[in-house]
Amino acid sequence: MKTRFIYNMLIVIPLFVCLAGCTERGLSERPGDGPLKIHFVWPEDEEAVQYSRVTGATLWLYNSDGVLFYSGECPSEGYEARVPEDTYTAIVVNPDYINAECGDEESMSTCCISADEESGRDGYLLDVDKVFCGGVSGISVKGGNKVAEVTINTVNVVKYLHFDIDPNYLVEVSGMEVTMGGVVPAVYLYDGDYTDEPTANMTVEAYPEGGMYYADMSVFGYDGENVVYATIVYEDGTSETTVPQDISDALEELPDEGGEVDITLVLTDGGEIPVTVTVGQWEKGSGSGTIV
Repeated sequence: MKTRFIYNMLIVIPLFVCLAGCTERGLSERPGDGPLKIHFVWPEDEEAVQYSRVTGATLWLYNSDGVLFYSGECPSEGYEARVPEDTYTAIVVNPDYINAECGDEESMSTCCISADEESGRDGYLLDVDKVFCGGVSGISVKGGNKVAEVTINTVNVVKYLHFDIDPNYLVEVSGMEVTMGGVVPAVYLYDGDYTDEPTANMTVEAYPEGGMYYADMSVFGYDGENVVYATIVYEDGTSETTVPQDISDALEELPDEGGEVDITLVLTDGGEIPVTVTVGQWEKGSGSGTIV
C-alpha cells in the first residue's frame, strides 16, 4: 500500500507542475492590448434631421497621463482599433467645420478650436459654424479580447445672433454693418468651455429686407463687455457710426435657450435706430457620453 501511495504521488506531482506551468504561461501570454470601439452621435437640426453632411471625424486619444496617444481621421460613424491596456480620454470634432482651426492637441487639457481672424483686421473674427465636438474620459481598455465600447454625444458649440434693425428716418442708405465686442475666440473641444484667450470683435454686413435691415452673427460665445454699434454708409459715400452700447447685462440675463434683447442705437446727431438682438438656442458642450 505504501509503495502504491508513493507511486501515485510521483504521478500527481509532475502533473501538478505541468498544469501550473501551463497556467503561468497562459497568463504571461495574455495580450497587452485590447479592442476599443467609439461611436459618434452628431447634433440634429431644427427639423430633427441628423446632419448627414458630416463627412468624417477627427479623433484624439489621450492616455491616463493626459498625453496624446493617437490622432487621426476616421469615419463619421465611429472608430475601432486595438490599443494598449490603459485608461483613455477621447475627443472628437467633425473636420468640415467653418472658419476655425484646431490647436494645442498634444494635451487633453488644452485641445481647443479657435475662430479664424478676418484678413487684414487684427482682433476681428470671422463667423464660425458647424462645429460639433465632445469628449469622454475614463475609457478603460483591458488586455485581451473584451471590447471597451463608448458613445460620444457631440454638441454644436456655436451660438447664433440675429439683428433686426429699423433704419427709421434714415434715407439714401447704401450699406450697413453691425459690430459686437466681447466675442469668445476659442473653446475647448472636450466640453465647450471658453479658453482664457482675450475676447475679440466681429463685424457683419446688414442686408435690406422689407424696409428693415437684418444681420446674422455666429460665434463660440460672448463674455465680458459686449459693446454693439452700427456703421451706416450713405449713397454719397459718407458714413457715420452709432454710439457704442454695452448689452452685456441684457445678454447675461437670457436663459440657456436664448431670447431677445431690445436696444436703441443712438447717432451722434441724436437720431435713434431701434435694434432687436435675437439669440438662438445654444447647446453648450458637455463632454457627455456613455461607456459600456
